Amino acid sequence: STERTSMNDKRNNKGYIIVTLDNKNSKTNALFKFPDIAFHPITIRPIISKTLDCNAYTESLASIDTTDTKDAIVELTLKNLTPLQSIEIENFTLKALFSNALHVVIKREFIGTNPNEEMIDVEALSLEEYFLEHIKEDANEEEFTSLRTKVEALFAEYEELDDDTL
Repeated sequence: STERTSMNDKRNNKGYIIVTLDNKNSKTNALFKFPDIAFHPITIRPIISKTLDCNAYTESLASIDTTDTKDAIVELTLKNLTPLQSIEIENFTLKALFSNALHVVIKREFIGTNPNEEMIDVEALSLEEYFLEHIKEDANEEEFTSLRTKVEALFAEYEELDDDTL
């Protein structure tokens, strides 16, 4: 790919490879046994990471630098977030700060969570997936298998009855 395809891809270089199968050494005119492989990196848009400390949300928001985010993919992490703040802070308001960015991903790190745990990408996680993950934490494998089937059926029934996408 000539572009990053996920946030997990932020440390990977992008480019192309040229493989020469029959490569002769110009000095000795001998064939190499191994192909000549050359990686050629390309310039791609950056992923810029920003952090807002929700302990001092207003001050942190006022001091955030957005000048380096033009055409970039921005990863904004909200740290020390309370559940009430999470409800009050809307994604579209935060994304408006980075109006020159190509894309903004917002991650929320709640107070009391382990910083080594994976942060939740709220936009990418459906209520059904979130609920199943919660059940999986507290149930053994047999219970989870049984509950998963019931949960999937209930969510499917809800989706058939209520179209809340409007």
